[in-house]
Amino acid sequence: MQNAAAHAYGQTAVNTMTPRQAEASALMKSANQLQAAKEQWSDDMGDVANALYFNRQLWILLTSAVADPENALPADLRNNVGSLGTFVFKHTMDIEAAPEAAKLDELIAINRDLASGLQSAA
Repeated sequence: MQNAAAHAYGQTAVNTMTPRQAEASALMKSANQLQAAKEQWSDDMGDVANALYFNRQLWILLTSAVADPENALPADLRNNVGSLGTFVFKHTMDIEAAPEAAKLDELIAINRDLASGLQSAA
């Protein structure tokens, strides 16, 4: 019963989020997954691969959104997000090629900083 109530509350919360809040939430979720993968770093890279995949998919969405000519954000902000996306993609490939737990710190920081900015602007 309690689990059903929590699920219903979660669905309501998702349905009432603004797009900015949803982006911030997704960035924090990704940062938390990356942090957990870093803290549980092991020879089994499954958690790391899953966290990197989720983060990459999120950044594909973000960079696609800012590349859309109909996007209402100022051009300089769109360019900054696009540049961050390029860095995220390159850094992700670096982590996959030469895995080190400390390399996740930059992705975690970017996601948390951007989420924080989105939350304070909401």
